[in-house]
Amino acid sequence: MKRGDAYRLDYPDDCFDVLVNNYMFDLIPEHDFATILAEFKRVLRSGGRLLLVIMTKGSGWFNALWEFVYKIRPFRLGGCRGVEVAPYIRDAGFVQVRRLYVNQLNFPSEVISAIKP
Repeated sequence: MKRGDAYRLDYPDDCFDVLVNNYMFDLIPEHDFATILAEFKRVLRSGGRLLLVIMTKGSGWFNALWEFVYKIRPFRLGGCRGVEVAPYIRDAGFVQVRRLYVNQLNFPSEVISAIKP
């Protein structure tokens, strides 16, 4: 395993078939999503798969609790907040973007997969 910087991955272009990232986007500023996704796309080969697991925005009334806790005490959630990354993935040029919503004890997450054309 190698520690890296998602803004500048220390790998050549087109070198991976799969890139997996878990619970990072819910911690970083939204204005950085496009930069990081462009870097992920750079290191994936054509036809390579991107897999993300993120804390997302839930649709149930109880999900408002997570939003409230984040607003008043973000450290209680480890600084995580629900985000919607799929539109950014499409804007980055990925195709076949698929989302799977997962409810873990009312904690809203999603698994997103996409392909680099």
